[in-house]
Amino acid sequence: TPERLFSRPPTPRTTVDGLWLASAYTVSGGFSGALHGGLLAGQAALGAVRRQERRAQRGHVLYG
Repeated sequence: TPERLFSRPPTPRTTVDGLWLASAYTVSGGFSGALHGGLLAGQAALGAVRRQERRAQRGHVLYG
């Protein structure tokens, strides 16, 4: 659709905590898009884990 064509692509993040999208849908389509989508999802998931670990080091609740 034109809306999808001219909008920002979806991010790996979802509204479900701990669920990440790793597919061509998040980037540009095709095999290369699927690989890049997986890379973005992995980076996003690792970033979330690192943020949680930093919060835990500062005394906040881990994963809660």
